[in-house]
Amino acid sequence: MTSNNNPGDWVQGSEKFLKADAKKATSGGSAIARGAVVILDPATGLWAKLTAALNLKGRKGICTHTNLDADPTFTILTGGGKGYVVADGVIKPGDAVSSSDGTAGRVKAHTGPAAAADNNRIIIGYYEGHADEGDGSADHPATDAAQGDTIKIQVVDNS
Repeated sequence: MTSNNNPGDWVQGSEKFLKADAKKATSGGSAIARGAVVILDPATGLWAKLTAALNLKGRKGICTHTNLDADPTFTILTGGGKGYVVADGVIKPGDAVSSSDGTAGRVKAHTGPAAAADNNRIIIGYYEGHADEGDGSADHPATDAAQGDTIKIQVVDNS
């Protein structure tokens, strides 16, 4: 049986990492798409879509529910949980992922040296596979992600 997972879905058991009262801006254009990677902006205290410019050390998560510009809060999956996001380029199983340079809210393979002292500040999580992949069985090995694929990541809390 093949599962159909969408950006913003989470893996069973990750419910304890959902945060239902994450505060966000309410201005025009502030709605955050389901499945977008978000960050807690230390300057404003609000959660915002993760961009290359706003790729700071801090709490990150995945938007799990549809929200509107006027909504003051929304629900996210935080560090420790596993959820689905959209890949921006090729990502190998087990690779660290960071914010996309091209599309806000998407992830790409992290290209920095893992041993650099402060480099972990921009890692969002680790790529585990597509739906029904990377569960540890020989029957379901994780495969490379391609541009636009919906992928499963383990979100890390690097606040």
